[in-house]
Amino acid sequence: MRNFFENFDENYLSIPKMRQHVPELARIYEAMNSTERKKFVKTEDFQNFFKNPTVCTGCGGACCTKSVCEYAVNDFEDFTLPKLREFVDKGKTMILLREDLELIQLIARPKDSPVVGSASVLSGACEQHGANGCAYSYDERPTGGALVVPGEPCHKGCHDILDIRYHYGQWFTKSREKPLADLALEYIKGMC
Repeated sequence: MRNFFENFDENYLSIPKMRQHVPELARIYEAMNSTERKKFVKTEDFQNFFKNPTVCTGCGGACCTKSVCEYAVNDFEDFTLPKLREFVDKGKTMILLREDLELIQLIARPKDSPVVGSASVLSGACEQHGANGCAYSYDERPTGGALVVPGEPCHKGCHDILDIRYHYGQWFTKSREKPLADLALEYIKGMC
């Protein structure tokens, strides 16, 4: 898996959400050209907007107890069947069948959920969330978790700045590719 900030695709960031929820970051970011932005997202100055262990520890990670992080297509270097199988076989990922959007995507695995399922089987709490917070280091988190800006009040003050249309558009394209669909079928048929 790739680190979002190392393999930056600025299309994943929603400038309107950034303006609304993190105006200070939006001012800095919008004043830069694309080349400057690619360098900026790799800096602590940018990433510290998304890292606030004090807020997250204080509320106990309420976001993680109510929902899970979504992987972005950009999180993966290799979308071949063997590499996807290897990744999903670790048990930390769910293949989510989104009938409403007619797509297949990968998400952090909710507690007590099957490897393949629809939104109706999601339990809410992320399997990686524990007493000490997220089991993933910040750099290992899926893009959907990396782009959450912690805030108060607990959970209601947190905001993601993921451009959801671009994000789902990328998954829509990947859903049409054979490896991801084949992997879902392997699990459904009990071959993995």
